[in-house]
Amino acid sequence: MKLKKIVIFFLVSAFVFSLFAAPISLGSSKTSIAAIVTVGNKTERITYADLEARKAQYAASGNEMSDEEVIDVLINDKVFLLNAAQDGITVSDAQINEQINSARYALSQQAGKNVTDSELETLVQKQYGMTMSELRESLKNQKILSEYLTLKKGDELNKKFTASEKEVEDFYKKNRTVFVSPEAVRIAHIFKEESSSASTNKSNKSSLEKILSDINKNRITFEAAVQKYSDKDVANSKANGGVIGWVGYSYADMMGDEFVDAAMSLAPGEVYSKVVHSPLGYHIIKCVASTEQKFLTLSDTVSPESTQTVKEYIRENLVAQKQQENFIEIANSFVEQLRAKAKITDNVTKKK
Repeated sequence: MKLKKIVIFFLVSAFVFSLFAAPISLGSSKTSIAAIVTVGNKTERITYADLEARKAQYAASGNEMSDEEVIDVLINDKVFLLNAAQDGITVSDAQINEQINSARYALSQQAGKNVTDSELETLVQKQYGMTMSELRESLKNQKILSEYLTLKKGDELNKKFTASEKEVEDFYKKNRTVFVSPEAVRIAHIFKEESSSASTNKSNKSSLEKILSDINKNRITFEAAVQKYSDKDVANSKANGGVIGWVGYSYADMMGDEFVDAAMSLAPGEVYSKVVHSPLGYHIIKCVASTEQKFLTLSDTVSPESTQTVKEYIRENLVAQKQQENFIEIANSFVEQLRAKAKITDNVTKKK
């Protein structure tokens, strides 16, 4: 894979929302200089410490890169940012907060609970080797780079793409084994949120056990118990009879084996015989519907709760791929133009 010319924000995987770039460090006079970049009357340095930090961040996100590849990307970043600053491109804290809040919301929806600051930071550190302050700086730089490229090359970036029927069908034929609907169950629950207090958790479990007994003895319906006893969750399940959505074996990492195994054992209309624990709290669970594993055709929907067909999904992604390729091609060409006008000393690859 050729990485040399591509600016950093095209190289790192998506983190549930927009692409993340590694933070751009300003370096230090106390460390050896890996590269020097001058645009106009502004000069910035890239240290070997910056180089090693960026390599570590790539490694944390599953991208192993050589010193030569990383320094080229760092230089590209500097060239872009210095030119953007020279042309007055700025990004506000409010714009960065909006991106981070969008990420937090998406993660909360996936986890079924509100993701705290510490949980978000732990995830960022684990997957990208960054602190939240580094992430904010990274997102700010990425936004500047994107807006600058749009300003200078907007007409080229707005080129429209399509995907033909043959392209869609060819892609499906080559990848049809990927389009599988897994065995899954649609679950409703009566829910008590996990507490930091052991005594509260014990009380919550005990109260749900009594409610489950009343359901089994027909003293109350499951749906009535949802409205009367269930705590609020991120899925807002109380407004939908307790339904939280489709669950399969792949959800074990998020919900735990106990919850998933119990859910997958149920037939439609059946309530599980015991109160179930998950990282979110305690549940009485009921199966609303179920699906068997099957290969999807082009006319099937991509999931039980989606209206998008496999054909529409493939077409959308083929168009997005063409747009991305166009974006990268334009960015590569533009960064070469900017580099040609900049003064660059590269001590890693010994280029000047």
